[in-house]
Amino acid sequence: GLGLPPLRQMLESGLTVGVGTDNVMLNSPDIFSEMEFISKLFQLEAREVLRMCTLNSAKVLKEAKFVGSIEEGKKANLVVISNDTPNMRNVRSPIKGVVRRATRNDIAAVIYEGKVVK
Repeated sequence: GLGLPPLRQMLESGLTVGVGTDNVMLNSPDIFSEMEFISKLFQLEAREVLRMCTLNSAKVLKEAKFVGSIEEGKKANLVVISNDTPNMRNVRSPIKGVVRRATRNDIAAVIYEGKVVK
């Protein structure tokens, strides 16, 4: 459908909100752009937006036992963001930097099930 979800009300009512992207008809799926958009449009804290894109998304998909956070026993699926790219170099808050500034060009490594794949 069209329009914006009542995201703030959903969060305030205690709903678990996950984030993804499926916008392939207009532009490439880009979770970094989605995080920035959500953070700015709904004026949400960066930590909340990052949680929505990681742990909350895993919960919504009923996969939180395996992924969504860094914990012993979970799959080691990680994206490592460089703090030495022109875009990220002067970021003071790593979480806010990832949510509001990071792009795919800032990815230093991708770890999938414990193995570096990029």
